[in-house]
Amino acid sequence: MVKKNNIKVIILAGGQGERFWPWSRFNYPKQFVKLPLTNSNTSKSLFQSSCERGRAITSPDNVVVVATANYARLIKQQIPWLKPANIILEPFGKNTAIAIATACAKRVISEETVFVMPADHYIPDTGRFLGVAKQSIHVAQTHNVLVTIGITPNRPEPGFGYLKTGARLDTGKGPDVWRVAKFVEKPGAVRAKKMLREKKWRWNSGMFAWKREAFIDGLRSYMPEHYKALTALSKDNLRQVYNKAPDISVDYGLMERADNVVMVDGNFKWYDLGTWDVIYEVGKKDSKGNVLLGDKSRVCLKDTSNTLVATKDRTPLVACTGIKDSLIIATPDVLLVLPRGKGQKVRDIYRVVSEKNAKLK
Repeated sequence: MVKKNNIKVIILAGGQGERFWPWSRFNYPKQFVKLPLTNSNTSKSLFQSSCERGRAITSPDNVVVVATANYARLIKQQIPWLKPANIILEPFGKNTAIAIATACAKRVISEETVFVMPADHYIPDTGRFLGVAKQSIHVAQTHNVLVTIGITPNRPEPGFGYLKTGARLDTGKGPDVWRVAKFVEKPGAVRAKKMLREKKWRWNSGMFAWKREAFIDGLRSYMPEHYKALTALSKDNLRQVYNKAPDISVDYGLMERADNVVMVDGNFKWYDLGTWDVIYEVGKKDSKGNVLLGDKSRVCLKDTSNTLVATKDRTPLVACTGIKDSLIIATPDVLLVLPRGKGQKVRDIYRVVSEKNAKLK
């Protein structure tokens, strides 16, 4: 049985969302943007929805947010119920391993179990998600394991991390639990298609559960520099700790190396809103396969199909004719146009533009 009062939820909210530009900006990244998605509450950002899920897992006093210091104002504005002591402001972003280690450094609950999730996921079915989260926490509390949540792929996705299922772990009721046989990061298009056919692979959701002690043991064995940083951490030396810590994800540094990693099947709809292609996939389509986000009065389409048009903050009129299979993203100062399927390339053009004009970052 899950001991709810012993759970700490860590929400990672420090990403920059470069592939979601130009709606996502350096000082206002995608996790804080309010997205008018299908079946979602348009008054909430992805970050706000993540915090609400966290509050459904544990007490509001046990929800911890980690983000870079320039997001402090946004965090406080969007989640006023967060305890100030539970907002950990990084001096600069340096990947997930040090962010999670920092949040785990101070024990705030006895026999603490930790559940980690990113702030930029779209999960429309909260009920199913909570069932899987509770199963993950239960497995972490009753076995000496590091738990990750795997999502059954519905398409080949070369840009995701993958987990291969090994032996099934007998945990009684609830979603299936597997030993993780292998991790593969960004396999490429050909291999991703093969993985989909094999049906033994899951997407790595980036959500984890473990006992605090199991995580610290893992750092001691596989990430000694992070373990030293964690044990030396104080409220006055965070920048020094970040300067010394290697820039590595918790997936690479710990989960791929440890021999006690298991995966719970995530039987809920899950979207990593990393690109505009995923926004098109999630969005409500009209009879011609078009998705319109934002102010529809500022969009005029003729002979246009299978295209996303997203307008934000009183953009000029976007008029399209003879367009198909495209992503058209408009703000008052930027118009981005690219073919569908090329959403990963937005980061490249973002970096070119921001070098020429820092105001457009």
